[in-house]
Amino acid sequence: MPAPTAALLIAAGLATPSGFELLKEDDRCRYLVASETPEGWPTLRVECLWETVEVAQLEAVLADWGGYAEHFSTIAQSRVVGPLGTGTAVHHVHTAPLMADREAVLLFWKEDRGQGRSFHWTLAHTQPQTATRRVPVAHDTGHWTILQSPRGTGSLVVSELTYDPGGSVPDVLVIWFQKLGIASFTEELRAAASP
Repeated sequence: MPAPTAALLIAAGLATPSGFELLKEDDRCRYLVASETPEGWPTLRVECLWETVEVAQLEAVLADWGGYAEHFSTIAQSRVVGPLGTGTAVHHVHTAPLMADREAVLLFWKEDRGQGRSFHWTLAHTQPQTATRRVPVAHDTGHWTILQSPRGTGSLVVSELTYDPGGSVPDVLVIWFQKLGIASFTEELRAAASP
């Protein structure tokens, strides 16, 4: 029999893609990981039902590309550079314990998804010279998808992230940080969007 959170997500019609395995689960979310990519980095996935956080509240946080540093502890800087193609270029500086800061320009865009919306990002094609002692991010692709909860109030939240910090940090250490950090990152979003 599925665990309580899994049962709620299944009832909501959410099908987890094949290839993911469960890392952990709590009363709101389940955290999964897919096999490592050819480049060596896993894709992390989060699926949550937040009954007290409405879609509009989450969209307001996620659509503010320049405000991410205010809400997420691993993002030290998030500054909008300007339009780029059909999206928006945003300069990011990422921090993590025991590692030099990482730096990148990310391309952000949003897409309608049925009754909700997806907020996507990936590395911009052109990257600036990094500041002294910072390391360029090698890969950063992901999304937050926000849908109305099938219960009528609250939100169904799905996120995926594949991240390669670049530099010479041991792979096992980075993967360990990512698997531990995904729950904190998700909780920071919930807290930022909570009334």
